[in-house]
Amino acid sequence: GYSTFEVQTGSMSPTINASDLIIVKKNNTPEVKDIITYEKDGEFITHRVVEAYKGTYVTKGDANNTKDEAIKQDQIVGKVVKIIPHFGIIRKTILNPIVLITLIITIYIISLIFKKNDEKSKVDMMFAKIYKKLKIFRKNVKRLMDEKKNKSLDDFLEDNNNDIVNIEKPPISTVSVNMIESVKLDENVNNEDVKEIMLEETNKEIPEEDLDKTIYFRKVLVDKEDLKPTNIVIEEEESVDVIKEINEPIEEESSEVKSKLEYLQKRKKKFNSIIEKIVFIKKEELNEILTSLTNNEKMKTNEPLIKEEFIKNYIDARYYNHCGDVNVSYNSKNIITKIEENLNEFSNKLIKGYKGNDNKFSDKVKKYNNLFAVVLYLEQYYKLFDEVELKVDAYKKKIFKYLKGEYSNEKVILKKVKEIINIQKIYDKIIDSSLRKMDTNTFELKYNQLISKKTMYGLNLEHNINFSKVYSNYIVDKTYSEGIVAEDKLLVTINLLLCKIAENMINKEFKNNYILYIPSSLYDKDNKINKVLNLLDDENVKNSVLLLIKYDVLVKHKKEIKEMKKRGYKIAIIFDTYSEIKEKDKAIISIANYIFIDKKINKILGVSSIITDSISTTIIQEDIIDKVGISGGE
Repeated sequence: GYSTFEVQTGSMSPTINASDLIIVKKNNTPEVKDIITYEKDGEFITHRVVEAYKGTYVTKGDANNTKDEAIKQDQIVGKVVKIIPHFGIIRKTILNPIVLITLIITIYIISLIFKKNDEKSKVDMMFAKIYKKLKIFRKNVKRLMDEKKNKSLDDFLEDNNNDIVNIEKPPISTVSVNMIESVKLDENVNNEDVKEIMLEETNKEIPEEDLDKTIYFRKVLVDKEDLKPTNIVIEEEESVDVIKEINEPIEEESSEVKSKLEYLQKRKKKFNSIIEKIVFIKKEELNEILTSLTNNEKMKTNEPLIKEEFIKNYIDARYYNHCGDVNVSYNSKNIITKIEENLNEFSNKLIKGYKGNDNKFSDKVKKYNNLFAVVLYLEQYYKLFDEVELKVDAYKKKIFKYLKGEYSNEKVILKKVKEIINIQKIYDKIIDSSLRKMDTNTFELKYNQLISKKTMYGLNLEHNINFSKVYSNYIVDKTYSEGIVAEDKLLVTINLLLCKIAENMINKEFKNNYILYIPSSLYDKDNKINKVLNLLDDENVKNSVLLLIKYDVLVKHKKEIKEMKKRGYKIAIIFDTYSEIKEKDKAIISIANYIFIDKKINKILGVSSIITDSISTTIIQEDIIDKVGISGGE
């Protein structure tokens, strides 16, 4: 039912320009103002419907001065539902032979680089395993030498006849798996040869700290029992078991999720909005991870207060994209570095501001600084790595780096990693379940991207409600966009929007702005407008949402809208052909953060020239009426 066309002329500019790609949905019963594509004399034409009467339609290009000839219903291909700007230019550029060859060569080089990086990571992992096994072997050798140090060489050889390990010294520049493979039991070694070698080596003066570096020796005597790689096998088996357990999915109906949900409901039953609920769940998750990392140890003096201060600061930085003052410079790429810097600054601020007599206050602050640095990376890695082995390895490294005093044993770290990932999986399922409960089959919220501002989206709630045929489309649209139905529809729109913003917070996406149209009838009802504003009373929402108000409504309700601006809400004004700008009302325009106006209406009203002195107000010349679901006039 869909077709695509590349536009060749500018007859529909500025709505559709030459080289834009349009997507057309099959529909031969368009309405006035719809943009349609129809066939005439073997050519496809895309223009706007300006008249419709009993299956006959008259169209006109937005940039044309005259109307087209009337067309019949069977000539219509469909209605334009999507415009992809500049697609033709992109297509021609990509299909240019020079560009295409360059692109292929670039992709090939990048693939080679990634291949080398992948090989390098495998080598690094191999070296890590080699080092791990050598470390265990070194300990065994040193322990045995300590036990036997009081015996003579002859007695030593006699006691350990045929129980000898042959370690070949590898070249200094070479490190390979041969290091491990060369450690073998040799039952046919001549004791006299060994005596000679050992005497040569024992006559040399070797520093005590180098005795446990086995590469300094040609032959070393150990017991067979000490060479059995029991510890290594157990560790590897444990690691495999842990990874298997982590890989097991947690279902929404699992006992762990159910019990956690019951606990959370007991803690707090009512929330102002879904965002408040998600933030509460995240705080509980942070508390549980911190409890795990500190082994549930009893907190000392001042630690509960320090912990709460760090949680608040961390939530602000990680999920609200600001630290103290709003800082919208964070994004998914630099947020980790920025938050780590913020943690250090916050720690110094707490230490400098402390006036009590706790001599260990500074150490306690530094402890929680390290804990939250770990939490920051663990949250990052949880989303970043799909492969469990990589996730576990990354967790282990960060825990060891920041908490090596508490976690120097690899087995303990591995157990802790499993515990923390399990906590994250449970809370992730709870958040996902909470967001999905807001889904509805009756309504669908459309995010219509602006052409001039790619980070702005007009919100338009589409309904799946059957209206009686008694009512005309005009009456349905009018009722749906203004009046009681529109007011109730607004509440649905806001709740679905809050789910989207909550997802953005979790995914570190803070750049998008959403344009929310407020029906004019709402400003005469204090209770309803306050209910709407209370739903939006969240720092992240205030940064992300533009409240769209018609100019005439702004003039009529100056006092109420000024109060909204004081409370931190962003205001956007829209002008239409019914707007009348009076001299005495010009000053009120400066209250807006943005002004949306169609180019044609701007020429009539001269809005650009009126607000030249208002530096803080940005004009966006784009027709957004359809993008925010405003139907017709007042």
